[in-house]
Amino acid sequence: MASLLPQLFLDSGAGLTPSDGALLYFNVVGSGTDKDTYTTAAATVANANPVVADSKGVFPPIYIAGDYDWVLQNKNAVQQNAGTVSELVTSTEITADLLLSSVKPFATLAAAVADTGLVDGDSLNLKERTTGNGGGALWDVVFSSTVTENTYNIVQCTGVGTLSLVLRIDDATLNTAEFGVTASGSVSANTLAAQAALDLAATNGYSVTDTEGTYNFSTLLIKNGTKCVDFTSGTWTPDGNSSPTATTTQAAVVLQGAQTGGTIVTGCKVSMKIDMQNGDRTAILGDGCQECEFTANNIFGFTNDATYNHRGIRLQDDGVSGANRNKVHNNRIVGYSTPTQLGLLIDVWGVPGSDFAGFFTGTITNPTLPALDNLIHDNTLLYGSYAINLQAADGTSVYGNTCRTQNHRSIYVANGSRRNIITNNNLLTFTSSALVLGYGSRDNIFSDNMCVTGIFAGEAAININTGSSRNLITNNYVDSATNYGVYIATDSSFNTVDGNHIKNFYLAGVHVENDIMDTPSTNALYARPNYADPDTVLAGATSWTFNDLEGTIIQNNAFYYGYTGRNTAAISLAQMENTLVGSTLTELKNTTVKNNTVVGMSNVAYCLFVYEFAAGKNSEIRYEGNTFNSAATAIDFLAFNSSGAMDLKDTSVYAAGNDQLDQVIHGNGYTFTDLDTTPSIQYWRFFKCANSGATSITDFDDPYEGKEILIRLDSNTTIVYNTSLIRTISTANITGSSNTFLRFISIGGIWIET
Repeated sequence: MASLLPQLFLDSGAGLTPSDGALLYFNVVGSGTDKDTYTTAAATVANANPVVADSKGVFPPIYIAGDYDWVLQNKNAVQQNAGTVSELVTSTEITADLLLSSVKPFATLAAAVADTGLVDGDSLNLKERTTGNGGGALWDVVFSSTVTENTYNIVQCTGVGTLSLVLRIDDATLNTAEFGVTASGSVSANTLAAQAALDLAATNGYSVTDTEGTYNFSTLLIKNGTKCVDFTSGTWTPDGNSSPTATTTQAAVVLQGAQTGGTIVTGCKVSMKIDMQNGDRTAILGDGCQECEFTANNIFGFTNDATYNHRGIRLQDDGVSGANRNKVHNNRIVGYSTPTQLGLLIDVWGVPGSDFAGFFTGTITNPTLPALDNLIHDNTLLYGSYAINLQAADGTSVYGNTCRTQNHRSIYVANGSRRNIITNNNLLTFTSSALVLGYGSRDNIFSDNMCVTGIFAGEAAININTGSSRNLITNNYVDSATNYGVYIATDSSFNTVDGNHIKNFYLAGVHVENDIMDTPSTNALYARPNYADPDTVLAGATSWTFNDLEGTIIQNNAFYYGYTGRNTAAISLAQMENTLVGSTLTELKNTTVKNNTVVGMSNVAYCLFVYEFAAGKNSEIRYEGNTFNSAATAIDFLAFNSSGAMDLKDTSVYAAGNDQLDQVIHGNGYTFTDLDTTPSIQYWRFFKCANSGATSITDFDDPYEGKEILIRLDSNTTIVYNTSLIRTISTANITGSSNTFLRFISIGGIWIET
């Protein structure tokens, strides 16, 4: 390819244009040997040497390939000037205005194509493509036989039928106005013109921009190879053609993949301003896209729909590959204010391993084609039902987003999503939940988020359920009038709730239950009523859970106050009856409640409330180092079963350092098993004997070094002295009464009376 030679310096040495008939010779640098210049950029037709100026002293277009020596003579062959092309080009300040003065000006494309004076090699400067619509650009005149006209960037001339105009692309950036997109254009005309620009960009690795205006269009396809689509100067209004009847492969703007008839788009940046007022349901769809960037999108104007979701940006698998390693950031998406159906503002989908990640079959499955390693950050997401929806997502980072006024949930993570980090988001004025981890979502972190809503009786600010395990909920600020600050239920084991500030809860600050009941027992004061029978979710399901809920850690949290006018619980634990008669009864077990603080008692009826439907099924609870407010009394700690009040210690395995709670649990002591000669002292410190017959205690099971115990004897119990097992101060057996108390410490495997 050759480049056009600026001719601004070709004067007679005094700033004057050469006269008619001037002669311009071109030679190899440093030699008198002729060197060809060309009539067009294609460098296929050579100029005569010398090149001769016309009657106005103007030379025709001269295209050069490399450097040249040049000599300027007047028509009488008298030399006027000489030098090398490179010296003159680099030493001469050539402004855009001066350069354009060397090409032929036209007001519009229509005027240019109708001109009868065009010749091959002409350069044209169009003020606008069409009057009043912008699109000014440089065009080149070529023989029609060398190109294929498409009416967009290659246009047939009517004034000279053998010629065509070709849009000049100097900076690898196309503008839709240059291709014929206009504010007054029809949907069809704008779509075809914009698509022509997008197609050329994909073929050549170009970017596409727009100009100020409002443009009606139908579906646009972004194809692989496109560098950037920046449609933010104008407003793009789809015509409703992408409103789906059944599929999720339709959208106003589609980054193509296998499901949408193309090759997966990689490395494209997309920024658009889209007004969805005509009823389209999805604005931008990435079909299996990889390493793309969605930024500075402004999407708004959604209408309500009673059947189908509306979506701002949706990233999905294309059936072959997941939508991986994309960035969705600094967008503003406004959903419908109160949608009848769901509104998913940022929607990321992989392929789950089974329906509901296998929860209803009792075996949680991993995604078969997850959406991997996407970034979602610093977006403003308003209204809709869900601000951010992650399904079968793996390794997603969600941070710095503001999600406000969703009529359901701020962030939903489900279908086996795992290893996602959700941090430093503002989740505000949600109706149901700030976060839901559901259907097998595991190993996720939810940290340092602001979760605030004054809308009462929603589900829970942080809701973990349906087989979602090993998640960490830490250092969040929760001021939520929903039923719960944090809720954990239904086969969701080994979750940790650590270091959160929780206030304004409608039922309980943290509530853990193994199953959901249609109608909870009257004594299950803080249980969540079921909103639907499980069979309505998946045909054949008989229960909300199939496995025990275990290993919950509730630690280092601060609880402030409950919802005004309510009798709430700071921490509530409930082992529930199963949903359907005949289904397997599951347990709530191995729960740790450690180093929590109830700062105030306003509207908090119970610092701790424990419920179990069946005796022994809410078991192995450890309480350690909790501070339940100086105002707390024994009545602020309560346990119930289906029949009524029960002893709190019956559900516990260890309690120490818990101010008033220790008194409640230890006050009457732990009673040794009747007639047990080697009773266990594993979890308690204060024990009492109530043997029905003569019993000689020869040792204590489950000791550890330094363990101290206090024992209240009875008249049927004798502590047997043995220098290798139990050493009494008297070095003799001790038979006591109800007023006999003995204290022992375990040293070197021997119990020594102190």
